Amino acid sequence: MVFCLGVAGIIAVAVGDDLLIAEPGQAAHGVGLAVVLGGPALILVGQRLFRMRVTGASNAKRLAVAGLLVLLAPVGAHVSALALSAMVGALLIGLALWESRPTRIGGAVSTAPAQQATAETAGSSAAFGA
Repeated sequence: MVFCLGVAGIIAVAVGDDLLIAEPGQAAHGVGLAVVLGGPALILVGQRLFRMRVTGASNAKRLAVAGLLVLLAPVGAHVSALALSAMVGALLIGLALWESRPTRIGGAVSTAPAQQATAETAGSSAAFGA
């Protein structure tokens, strides 16, 4: 069931993109605003819950950015859909940069996210016979 959140988020992002293409200069309201902001938030929450269920590890950064996306709703009703999408994109790029930075644990630098991504990639390649 956790995987369904991510799928719903992907569908919402597609609908939001369709609305953006149709009227980029108009402000998003109602359902349009909900899918532009809610789609990425659903994906982030779904990824966090999935990772927590599979590995037991939690990712507070993704939850924080999902919260910021929800907090953009009052602003989103007053700016164009294109500007709102740019704000969403900037938040997601910021999250990617935030997650790629090495973290300091007790004075030592840990590159755990980079090592974990490498291990996940190697595991998926092995599973497909690459």
